[in-house]
Amino acid sequence: MNCPLCGKKGFEIFKGNILLKYSVQYFQCHHCGLIFTEVPYWLNESYKDSISSLDTGIMSRNVRNALCTNVLVDKFFDRGGVFLDYGGGYGIFTRMMRDLGYDWRWVDKYAPNLLARGFEYQFEKCELVTAFELFEHFVEPGKEIEELFKVSENILFSTLLYDKEMCYKQFSEWWYYSPIAGQHVAFYSEKTCKYIAANYKVYYYHLDNDLHLFTKKNLSNRFIKFFFDKHFRWALQSYFYRKNLKNGKSLVDMEKMITLLKI
Repeated sequence: MNCPLCGKKGFEIFKGNILLKYSVQYFQCHHCGLIFTEVPYWLNESYKDSISSLDTGIMSRNVRNALCTNVLVDKFFDRGGVFLDYGGGYGIFTRMMRDLGYDWRWVDKYAPNLLARGFEYQFEKCELVTAFELFEHFVEPGKEIEELFKVSENILFSTLLYDKEMCYKQFSEWWYYSPIAGQHVAFYSEKTCKYIAANYKVYYYHLDNDLHLFTKKNLSNRFIKFFFDKHFRWALQSYFYRKNLKNGKSLVDMEKMITLLKI
């Protein structure tokens, strides 16, 4: 089966049961390193609930992502630009970033916008796109990543990479396959991320654990290490969070929604 990222031939590495009932083949591409499933015919069942009930980390993850993104944008990007949370779920992250004063927008193919209504994406170019816990959901990552780069040349995303020294050849070796939920169908390594960066002529930065950045900006690795250093990143990130809260759009957004509701 051909790789849905680079088009080269993929080789079967194992079979496993998804949704506790479908025997599914998993492949690895030796060219770009992507691990991927056979064509995922089970997704309609997997997305009956747009956010899996197994995703117990959704709130803590959004808090972490808001802290990290706030620092990154404040230091390296134009905070006056338009931003997009692609695959924005219920709108938690979009609302949090607007509360920090950023013009963040929301879009999601599957989830309802509960918390960022009125701030849906309108197809403009953006300073930065965020795509948290999304890359592993891409059925056709080559095409879907291409769409992201059409929106912005800067993409901040999270996904857990598999170990560069091995690919995990059964579910028990790596929880991130998440076979019971059945929504994770593509898995990346550092090699895969570097392949994507080279293909789009951007820099790739592995910021923190599962957090990554593609960008045209040649950022200082010294500054990246400083702002994401595990020993004092929380103090730094909390400082920038408190600093930017005074610029929040909560009241401005409420006034906008009142105006819209009167029309």
